[in-house]
Amino acid sequence: MAFSFEDRSFVVVTSGMTRISNQKFKKVFNQRPRMLPHDQVETMTGYRIGGVCPFALNDGVKVYLYYSLKKT
Repeated sequence: MAFSFEDRSFVVVTSGMTRISNQKFKKVFNQRPRMLPHDQVETMTGYRIGGVCPFALNDGVKVYLYYSLKKT
């Protein structure tokens, strides 16, 4: 999922069944989660909506891996 804070964007990678908790997100990032607006996703990440990948993103886009990926 692609999020933004002011002029920077980042991607959070989770398992397919995971939902983003507003409280946990705010605790980690000190802000409420704001999804990247659909008209800015391709410009900021380099990928179209629905195909955002954590690899080969545009410069400056950080990737965070959520612990839910460890579940088997």
